[in-house]
Amino acid sequence: MTAPVNPWASQLFVERSDAKGVHYCASLVADTADDVLERVDTVRAALASHDIEVPQVASRANEDERARVSFEPLPGLVIVEPGNQVEAIVRGLGRTLAAIHGVEPAPVVAPLSPSQLAELATVEGTRRTDPLDRPYERQTPERLVEIVRERIPAPAEGASDVLCHGAFGVNAVVVAGNDSTGIAPPVCAVVADRHLDLATLLREAAGRLPAELMPQLLDAYGAGPDSPNPAQPARLDWFDLARTLAQPQ
Repeated sequence: MTAPVNPWASQLFVERSDAKGVHYCASLVADTADDVLERVDTVRAALASHDIEVPQVASRANEDERARVSFEPLPGLVIVEPGNQVEAIVRGLGRTLAAIHGVEPAPVVAPLSPSQLAELATVEGTRRTDPLDRPYERQTPERLVEIVRERIPAPAEGASDVLCHGAFGVNAVVVAGNDSTGIAPPVCAVVADRHLDLATLLREAAGRLPAELMPQLLDAYGAGPDSPNPAQPARLDWFDLARTLAQPQ
């Protein structure tokens, strides 16, 4: 079986923050950069109707087999910077992710099923030469790949796949005061199980924010334990491991 195109071959990061705001930058595979930016444009248009801003491309330069793309700044700060009201912003993270997941996925955004994600985890995981970070450092990449393949989750009962950002970490939302001014460019966007984005966000948040705020994040999203559609811990664990393995080393 041929593995699907890996959305995490596109690398997204905060280039800098200054008086103009937060500047995002992406490193894309040159051969697929046009397709990635087309998806970003399509998702930008869809999110605009939900009052979620995605920055425009500012510049693009080819570097060997990669394309470096800089985006126009979004006014404000990312969540981890001093001066932000963290509790309010954590709730904002949950609400923003729920809004993204409520957008109708566009045809140009590729689907990524658990089986396809397991294939990506297999391809990239077997290439790894170094152990993974916590909490996976005690297992070899080969064993972790086996765990992913043994435990591929069945489709969630009564749930449809959603538009996933693909890289929705704690620096994915830019805020001014307690209000969001926009999100990081969705260069890794896929149509997938909501637990993919939730697992990504919870992993990053747990490592950088107070643990007592995690329930608030899930509640704000609408997936707390008392919600009508709570997050499933086993699915969160599987998607976290699978996505971690699927990222190119």
